Amino acid sequence: MMITLMAFGAALLLLQIALKAQPRITDKGAAIEQGRAWTERLTRELRQGGTVTGSPTASQLAFLTYVRHSSCGTLAAGNSIQCRVTYTCTAGTCSRTEGNPDGSQTGPPQEMVTGLQSSSVFTYSPSAAVPEYVGVTLMFPATDEPGETEDAITLTDGVTLRNFPG
Repeated sequence: MMITLMAFGAALLLLQIALKAQPRITDKGAAIEQGRAWTERLTRELRQGGTVTGSPTASQLAFLTYVRHSSCGTLAAGNSIQCRVTYTCTAGTCSRTEGNPDGSQTGPPQEMVTGLQSSSVFTYSPSAAVPEYVGVTLMFPATDEPGETEDAITLTDGVTLRNFPG
């Protein structure tokens, strides 16, 4: 009887730990899936246009590309038009804004991915001044809770620009 009670108590303890960890695991999985979708969207938009504008940095990238909207910065569907799309990453969150090719009349920022370890997301080759390749690295931190053995996760992708100025 005592052995059965001890086994039952251990099973309840394991169940409690699993139930406590599940929301955290689900949230991290959702953030990683959000990161994958964001990376896919960014690389697709770069391939459609690919002319990097302004002064790109590790935390910001602006480029001209084509979107299927009636006007830049809106969500109303229409024919493909050229717009300036800017991705900005700060405080572990990356957002996307869309505006006219000259940079005027930008729409509201859309939060694209959260929970990043670093806001240094973009790399450029051979240089940021004249990039031919744009790399994207999203780093999700490991859990710092005691007893957790969860590893950090890094998603990496990149695009060779078709229309680089050079």
